[in-house]
Amino acid sequence: MAMVDIVGQNTGLIIEKRETNWIAGGTTGIVYQSLVPDGQWDTYLSRGERQSNLLPQARFDSMACVSYSVLNSYEAQMNRIIMAGEMTVDNLQWLNTNGYIGADGKVNCSDRFLAFTSGTRPTGNTFERVGDAARKIGLVPEAKWAWDASKAWTWDEWYAQPPKELYDLALAFLERFSLAYEEVRWQEYETKRPAMRTARQQAPLWIATAVCPGWHTDAPVKNCNSYDVTHAHVEYGDNEIGSKIEDQYEPFRKVLEYGYPIPYVFKPVITQKNKKYMNDEIKVIKKANSPAVGFWIPATSEAALISLGATLGKEIKRKPDGAIDFDATVEGTLTLK
Repeated sequence: MAMVDIVGQNTGLIIEKRETNWIAGGTTGIVYQSLVPDGQWDTYLSRGERQSNLLPQARFDSMACVSYSVLNSYEAQMNRIIMAGEMTVDNLQWLNTNGYIGADGKVNCSDRFLAFTSGTRPTGNTFERVGDAARKIGLVPEAKWAWDASKAWTWDEWYAQPPKELYDLALAFLERFSLAYEEVRWQEYETKRPAMRTARQQAPLWIATAVCPGWHTDAPVKNCNSYDVTHAHVEYGDNEIGSKIEDQYEPFRKVLEYGYPIPYVFKPVITQKNKKYMNDEIKVIKKANSPAVGFWIPATSEAALISLGATLGKEIKRKPDGAIDFDATVEGTLTLK
């Protein structure tokens, strides 16, 4: 497969510089929390996804780097909530039932849907327009509005109008989750890295940079001293070499050497609106011939069972072909009133 070189090309980023943006540590509606104290989000990332197809002879690029990257942050945050056991049972069941959680147990939202609802153009989009579309219109699962990167696409095909039922599902998502974003700023260069590290304890950061030579290799990308920002992606951690980023061009995970200019930084934040356990299927049960009392939490699908198992630290045993081994997993039967 031939690699398309995007060095020096715009991949869909437009800088808006909106004066009314919320500012981290300043005027903002986001309450700061240190959720990942070391700021390393590697464990929580969903699988990498391309924003362009795989056909160099019929190349198509969605120019949706801003949509892809903000979803990479939101997905990682939702994965953390699930893995930490903080997702309410009702929300977890709802996400599973509606296809937001894939077979790998990780959240995957539709980049194509957000790129459309935010009004992405052939020249790209801004952080603000994409962030506002996410928080006002909502998100839908990748499984319900996906695309095949192995095929040829036209702009009108990729940006086809999503059906009404997806807009309804996106609004239902917003009944359960709140999406917001704020800018991360710094007074002088020496305070930039500490400001980013502090912000990244709450969420992977949504950043804009230039694309320097070496972008498509596994080696750390060296600083080419360019402030000509053309691309949006996510900083999910750092190491002794530099910033760890998740990208939409292979390799999906890269390292930008320290000193690499990152002039624009935003922090997207997702929270659950209702933390009550609303599932009326949950039952209070008592163990026979024992004073022990607990809860029965039903899983409505195999994917839900796997996610609940991960949340509760309970192993779901598998057969050699990957299917759930119910005979080895199920520990008893239950009789309800």
